[in-house]
Amino acid sequence: MADIDPVINTFIQEYLQDYELEPEKDYTDFEKFACYCVFSSFNRTGEEFDVSKVHTGKPRDTGLDGVGILIDNILVNSEEEADNVIGTTRRTFNLKFVFVQAKLESSFNFSVVEKTVNSVKDFFADYKGIEPLYSRSQELQEKALLANYILNKYHENRLSTEEKPECNVYYTTISYKTVDSTVTRKQSILTENLEQELNFLKRINFCFWGAENLEKLYKQTKRRVETIIQLKECVDLEVNGIEQAYMTVMSFSEFKKIILHQDHNKGIIDFIFYDNVRGFLGQDNPINEEIKKTLESNDKRHLFPILNNGVTLITEKLMPQKNKVYKLINYQIVNGCQTSHVLGLCKDIPDIENTTIPVKIIETDDENIRNAIIRATNSQTQVGKEFIAALSEFNPKLEEFYQTQTTRSDKPLYYERRPGQFFSQENVVQARIITIRSQIKAFMAMFLDEPHSVNYFDKSLIERIGKDIYVPSHYPIAYYASSWAFYQLNYFVKKSKITIDWEKKDIYTKAKYYILMIFKYLAIDNNKFCPSCGNRKEIDKYCQELISIVNNLEKSENIFKKSCELLIQNIFNYRENNKNIEFNKIFKQANFTDFILTQMNIENKNLSKDRQKDIANQQGVIPFY
Repeated sequence: MADIDPVINTFIQEYLQDYELEPEKDYTDFEKFACYCVFSSFNRTGEEFDVSKVHTGKPRDTGLDGVGILIDNILVNSEEEADNVIGTTRRTFNLKFVFVQAKLESSFNFSVVEKTVNSVKDFFADYKGIEPLYSRSQELQEKALLANYILNKYHENRLSTEEKPECNVYYTTISYKTVDSTVTRKQSILTENLEQELNFLKRINFCFWGAENLEKLYKQTKRRVETIIQLKECVDLEVNGIEQAYMTVMSFSEFKKIILHQDHNKGIIDFIFYDNVRGFLGQDNPINEEIKKTLESNDKRHLFPILNNGVTLITEKLMPQKNKVYKLINYQIVNGCQTSHVLGLCKDIPDIENTTIPVKIIETDDENIRNAIIRATNSQTQVGKEFIAALSEFNPKLEEFYQTQTTRSDKPLYYERRPGQFFSQENVVQARIITIRSQIKAFMAMFLDEPHSVNYFDKSLIERIGKDIYVPSHYPIAYYASSWAFYQLNYFVKKSKITIDWEKKDIYTKAKYYILMIFKYLAIDNNKFCPSCGNRKEIDKYCQELISIVNNLEKSENIFKKSCELLIQNIFNYRENNKNIEFNKIFKQANFTDFILTQMNIENKNLSKDRQKDIANQQGVIPFY
């Protein structure tokens, strides 16, 4: 094992500290760091990213230290998540497999290349209907079964037999040397043979990434987004309250500097669309198909600027550099996500460089103006309602409440009202950023007693914003308390102080929101009563006590452990009464949640009257154990 370069070691320690990960053996820390760098280049920047979901480096990992599956550039870790991304409409979705081999060595060795290639081949054994040759850790086995499930879905759904998934393999080391030509030549032969054996894949990209690659990628995860463009002809829009605003028609040769990575082969910069209220709908979407046909047509391409609504871009700074040249700093495309993505897909079409795109560029840091622009520019089309949470009346109040708590804790939480707002703030610890999605999940589990509803963030949750989530009459302390308790629970799990197993298998991912729900009833033992989040006096007193208990690490750790024990007991009792229910389906059932609440004899003023009545009626009917 080579000595770790001081620069790389600094980055590794910074990464561990940033995500509050306990240092382990040097090679394990490097594996996690390498996985973080690789998957950050694929994962949508700004989304929650948990390295433990892709890190597979275990004693029986068959040579693969990281495995990830991406559908439409979204990392998925279960069949449920995959189904949620794929949807119910038949379509060809983008599918990528990413493998990481991380070695704490100062050179690239062919023996590692050979082992990695064989491990990738063996990973797809289930899909090919053969027995795997290598033993697998539990993590790798789950990934292989998930790959089999998704591949079958892919081939059922795809609209063209020519479409195939991608496969990317990264062999990472701390080497600053170039790879020996003999190693690359042998690797090419092995990869070609592997492509023939795994002919259901489009291609296999095998990459050697040394210290310089990892340093560059790690820096990119902390870098703010900026670019330099030239505006040849534009109309100056003088608007009160707006620093600068221009309407222009920009050639694709300039526009691509805004939307594409410097290495154009890496495609679109996903982060710049986070203020857009919906993501890319895929090239199979009817509207996007028409955009693509126009761009591909020599007869119609010149009509693009009059057939397309164009793009609206909001930038934090628009800085003149020289004659008609500007630097954009921290910009977002708030309207034109579909147009931009299709242009990115068509970047290699002959003569595409001269295609012109209508673009509106607005410089402002006024949140109210930003919100008004986002609402207005997206009012023409039906979009998801999640952006209502970001722009709602309640959201600024919640952000302000979090800010008042930062000086009261040595581990402050940061509420991300607008995705990516802490992107360039190096003093903000990533693990303590609370996104809108994570906030809603924690609040629903803890105060609405719905852990079964928050396994993933779907449209049914979005529809409830303003009804029983992010309600203007709610007092923000309940939302903060739920996030603080959930943060501490995750902290204990990371430190291995709390575990929850069923039949010797870790079930924390499935159980965590149930633990959070149970915790509040055990923490504040006042006849298992939870006040309404709209009753400021009662909920403030309740949450202040709850926060005080969470702050006491010894006390909260013990209560979380009791919550785990009670959950396990209820799983056993529930299965005794419902013997035909599969274990994995229990955590999705409202009946199981209400079974627990009935056993605990609770009263929660945040529940609907009908649900509270049903729980009360069952108390004394369902046998207690």
